[in-house]
Amino acid sequence: MLEAVEHPYHGISFRFDRDKDWYLTDEGCAANPVCAHAGNEKGVKIKLQVSMREQPVLPVRPMPQLDLDHFKLLEFEPVAIPSLAFEEAVAEKIRAASQRSKIRDLHDLSEIAIRALNRDLIRSLAVLKLWGSEGPNLDYGRFRERITGAGDYDIAELASLLRKDQRPDLEEMIQRVVDGFRFLGEMTELEKSLAGDDARRRGTDAESLRAAAKERVTEPGR
Repeated sequence: MLEAVEHPYHGISFRFDRDKDWYLTDEGCAANPVCAHAGNEKGVKIKLQVSMREQPVLPVRPMPQLDLDHFKLLEFEPVAIPSLAFEEAVAEKIRAASQRSKIRDLHDLSEIAIRALNRDLIRSLAVLKLWGSEGPNLDYGRFRERITGAGDYDIAELASLLRKDQRPDLEEMIQRVVDGFRFLGEMTELEKSLAGDDARRRGTDAESLRAAAKERVTEPGR
């Protein structure tokens, strides 16, 4: 990763101190180089992170970047980005919201809740994600209680991430997530078995659920 940012690319350069601007963890690595170009020689510090916590359950897919107006001015074609399958990204967000009270998680889930979803696939993946993490397994009641803990949300933090004309409604977002993700409580017997495995001993059930999740990939959302 450090070698990839050692050389300029189409006028964009990266500066970093090999002694202090990168670090390793048990689950991955990260670097904090300064990104600069002719219009901003001082540059801004960015964060690059690589997680090796776990293998994705579903195949990683190359996804095209959203088409932006300035793309036609570039000297190169923006490439597709290897990405988690949508359902797995949603399951990751459910895991995050189950383990912390961040308003950006609430906002993302409230936007996701209005979409057509492959609910069975997302629920299976969420069960697997939380079973593979430290802390409680997936439980819709516990998830709902954390989501409704509005006292922990910093609305100003969300406002700084949205357009100036967007006015997030906290109560509406909470209700949308509570209602939109009720399907997390509609577990199959296999999902219940794994969600009830606090000792993390049912590896065979986990493998069976992974296999079942992969088979659901092509099912229509419902």
